[in-house]
Amino acid sequence: MTLSKIADSKKHILEYLSFALILVLATVLSCYKIAEPAWDDTHGHRLLNGHQGASLVEFSLIARNYLKFGYLRTKLGQVTDYGRSEPQDFRYRIDNPPLLPLLISLSFRLFGVNEWSARLVPLLSSTGLLFVVYWLGHKLGGKRVALVASFIFALLPMQVYYGKMPAPHILSSFFSWLTFVFYLCWIERREPRYHIGIYPSFLLAALSGWIGYFVVPLILLHYLACEYKKSRNLRFVFSFAIMPIVLFAVHLGWACLLEGREGFNKLFDLFLFRALSGGASEGRFVFTMWDFYAAGYTRSGLFFTGTVCVLSTLWLTIWLVAPFWKRLSRWDMFIPALIVFGLSHNLVFRNLVYIHDFTMLFHFAPLFAITAALGTQFIVNKVLANKWMWTIPFILAVGYCFGTQSDSALRQLHKVAILPDIYLLGTKISEITDESTKVLSSLGLDYRMGFYADRPWAVTTDLDTLVRLSQADSRYSLYVLDSASTEGIGRNLKEYLVRNYPVETFYGYSFFDLRDAGSNTILQNPRIEHPADVTFDDKLMFLGYNAEEVVQKKREPSWLEKYLKGHAELLPEHRTFFRITYFWRCLEEMEKDYTLVTQFDGHHGKTYRIDQSHQGVNGAYPTPMWRVGEVIREEYQVEVPADYPPIRYALWVGVRDGEERLEVMSDVEADEENRVRLGEIEILPAERPSPLAAEPQPQNRVEVNINDELVLLGYDLSERNLQPGDQLRVTTYWQSLGKTERDYAIQVELRNGGYKVREILDIAPTRLWEEGGYYQSSAVIAVNPHILGGTYSLNLGLERDDGTGMQASLASLDIPRQRRHIIRRLGKANYGGSEIISPDEPLSLRFDLGEREALELVAGWTGKAGGEETRVEVYITNAYWRDRYLGTWVMKSGDYRVTKRKIGKVLTAPGQNVIELRVPEVRERVHNVGWRGVVDRVFPDLLQDPRTDYDGPIQIDFAQVSSRWEEDWDDYYDLAKVYTERGMIGEVARLYEEAVDKGVEPGQVDDLALFKEAYRALGEEGKVGEIEERIAGHIAHKVNVNLGDKVEFLGHSLRGKEGDDQGISLFFRCLEGMEEDYTLWVHGEVEDESLLEGRRREARYAVFDHLLPTSRWEAEEVYQDDDVKGLRPGRYHFTLGLWRPEDGSRLWWEDDPNAHVIDLGWVEVR
Repeated sequence: MTLSKIADSKKHILEYLSFALILVLATVLSCYKIAEPAWDDTHGHRLLNGHQGASLVEFSLIARNYLKFGYLRTKLGQVTDYGRSEPQDFRYRIDNPPLLPLLISLSFRLFGVNEWSARLVPLLSSTGLLFVVYWLGHKLGGKRVALVASFIFALLPMQVYYGKMPAPHILSSFFSWLTFVFYLCWIERREPRYHIGIYPSFLLAALSGWIGYFVVPLILLHYLACEYKKSRNLRFVFSFAIMPIVLFAVHLGWACLLEGREGFNKLFDLFLFRALSGGASEGRFVFTMWDFYAAGYTRSGLFFTGTVCVLSTLWLTIWLVAPFWKRLSRWDMFIPALIVFGLSHNLVFRNLVYIHDFTMLFHFAPLFAITAALGTQFIVNKVLANKWMWTIPFILAVGYCFGTQSDSALRQLHKVAILPDIYLLGTKISEITDESTKVLSSLGLDYRMGFYADRPWAVTTDLDTLVRLSQADSRYSLYVLDSASTEGIGRNLKEYLVRNYPVETFYGYSFFDLRDAGSNTILQNPRIEHPADVTFDDKLMFLGYNAEEVVQKKREPSWLEKYLKGHAELLPEHRTFFRITYFWRCLEEMEKDYTLVTQFDGHHGKTYRIDQSHQGVNGAYPTPMWRVGEVIREEYQVEVPADYPPIRYALWVGVRDGEERLEVMSDVEADEENRVRLGEIEILPAERPSPLAAEPQPQNRVEVNINDELVLLGYDLSERNLQPGDQLRVTTYWQSLGKTERDYAIQVELRNGGYKVREILDIAPTRLWEEGGYYQSSAVIAVNPHILGGTYSLNLGLERDDGTGMQASLASLDIPRQRRHIIRRLGKANYGGSEIISPDEPLSLRFDLGEREALELVAGWTGKAGGEETRVEVYITNAYWRDRYLGTWVMKSGDYRVTKRKIGKVLTAPGQNVIELRVPEVRERVHNVGWRGVVDRVFPDLLQDPRTDYDGPIQIDFAQVSSRWEEDWDDYYDLAKVYTERGMIGEVARLYEEAVDKGVEPGQVDDLALFKEAYRALGEEGKVGEIEERIAGHIAHKVNVNLGDKVEFLGHSLRGKEGDDQGISLFFRCLEGMEEDYTLWVHGEVEDESLLEGRRREARYAVFDHLLPTSRWEAEEVYQDDDVKGLRPGRYHFTLGLWRPEDGSRLWWEDDPNAHVIDLGWVEVR
């Protein structure tokens, strides 16, 4: 073998290996939720409807009926009946060819009737499309285009989400493209096998769905235009042209065979509905051609991603202008045939594709993948000239954009409401009845629920209808009552059912067995395992209950179950239930429909409540229907939420009318909610805890004895040098000293003052620990990236279920401080919610600035919101701007998120600034006119954000305004205020000491009061004295005048230097709290009147009167006033005093009641 052949062989191996990896990737992505039940709701958007569950049950029902009734008895007709039926009663679906349900029935026969075996058929067909894409890409652009196109197709949201959906369009799209492949192979190689392959592939396409019929005219047009002169094969033209006519005639005959002439009329009416009009049913979807175009444009961006659409459009544009400089090949000429193939189907069945989003674009997916790959190749070859320096960044950028857009689209597609009741109710009905049963119910039949129940269904809400139906057909042997809709059911019907038939409750629904006479609700002498005589307001008596006292939790679903089934935690095998029966006696007739309060409360670090409160007999027999002396039995199925701990839950019983609770009349203890505690239900973990095999060796040994029951041996920390944003894992080790009947809730806590983050250890219930056994537990504390730096204590808290507890300190951890001047902060940045923002309640951050400066606004969002997406608008108001819009944040619900916004210096102002965060109200869509209207039609939503504004609430963790750290006094003081608001007093003291060490002086002595209070709270009176001495040091000329035992004037100091804005600082001590503000009058007599130029004069002295905020002063604190300013060099004789202009009252000297003036004497300003 030559070297060139070896190299070619290696290249082929690498190429095939790459394709195999892409194939695996496509399969893994497409198999997500392949086994999920059909319990998903539609997306509820005019452009996005989903249809996954609906399509699954529609064709799975038909496939199951093929197995149930046989292919011959059904005449291959698509029977849509539930339960057992006779051939003469069959109801058929004839609007689609039968190949898809036939193939699904074969899958059911091989693998059983389940969701994944139904989805296996379309999954295999969409996987086949991947091979088609690879082959066509190879023909059109070579192996690189083939691999790129395959990779794009594997990640297309349209292919990933809809590729496994059992719908005729999916299967027919594969066979249609396969027909094109056979045709292209035939015209290229002229081999009979490819010629023959065209016919069966088209046959399968036509038997799968109507889109297959659109293959024929496009292939014939291409053949006649490009290939006929070479081969002149009229036999192919006529034979292929006649095939769709024959097949459609066969379908019409088949429809007439199944339903007679009515079948033909039904088919014609369905065609009108899906194609041209509303049909005879008058069900109409009104839309214009521009609406139709806009739907296609918007869906293309979602299903194919914007990146793929741009690359495809680029290549198609190049293809359109290519004839001007080169001759197009037969492959190039085939592109318009593929485009027209897709468009012709959409234009003929425009009602269908407008309603069912996937039918509009799924058949376009291979074309978009291939043309996007060709567009990428053109840019690399022609624009970037194959230079790796440019090609690699370009490929990475395209891959990143495509990947992120695909991920976002798939998240949106998979984010759909789940309706588990339709699955649970249907499977329960199927479980407790046989195939001959017919069901009566108060609720209408959902076709998804009907598939799982597989029983004929009739709706009745009155007694006469129930009696008539059950007498006419004895197979009506089950009545299902929905507790959520009992108001629409006749009183006679409910009473008749309760008094004559036994009832069981599952998932909130009541199941009455009409085959078994005799009530199990109204009893004479019930057997009560846990008797109790509790009377409520002489109306009702609770007699007791029967219950499972010990219940084991179900195991959580594995990652594989979650991957295959999506919401596997909603399946019965992963949900924990227990049954409980209550017994009541009616003491007097009641007019009100009372709520019977039955709640299960447990405490494990916090209170967990299972609220099973209900109306009488699940709403089937409410209290106004009860008769005096009757004993009422109620049996319920109670669910323990998956995230509730395996502890003991106490049963509490009460009765209420709305919010009003009936008084307990018996001699028993009731709580503040007028409930009585009666017993306990013990919940065990899914697996019994196992002790460690050997004694652990913790990194940090502590040996803490807990009530002679447990010993904390020590702990491990994943990180000692914590940084903001880190995850701290705390692992603790324990030994059980003896058997205990109590459970301990053990929490690990990171705390500094009022800031705390707590996590409960994932520890097994201590009541189940083996004596002498060693156990391990851990918890992860998430440190917020914007946590305030400081020294945090790591504590361990233990609380027993009887409310007693203790705490142990584990370690002290230093978290570095971010070097930002935090001007204002709301919230604690601990991943917990501090405020709720809504259209009616915006969030305001008020702060003062000494001068204009650039700011940064940061906000943390918990991910909890009223909708999937919420917008928050940011505004600033100050002396220069009013409601100046700064921008909009768009937050998706679910995950924690931090948003930032820079605020330029020009947008701020000295003095007060207010930043407001608002959730806007819902706005109507803007109707653009003029040139904007034209652009908006051609490129929908290009000129406006298409996402819907949501006017609901959103929870915020923290919001912070900061500026650059410059190590001046304001930096330290503002940060100290933030710490003080959170009770982090130790950090306030440390900030003060740092400022002193760096020689940073306060602007005013008022600020020192904050630090003085911090030291006082810490009990460091020596430091308090030091600060007071520092305050006294700022007073150059001490006076000490007591004014009415309210204010003490301490003295004054000159400030400023020659050439600066000079003035006098006045110092006051508040002696007691005041309710009013006093005016400080200050007069400065001068010798040289030129000093008064530009200032208001009054008899040769300057006036500096101004209001002091004395009502906000705190007793014993010193305050500095700097409003005597703007002094020119010279001599001033200052006098001052305090008075109130409103009533003329003054503050007089305490030691001289006739004096109110303080004379500072002559002061020389240099």
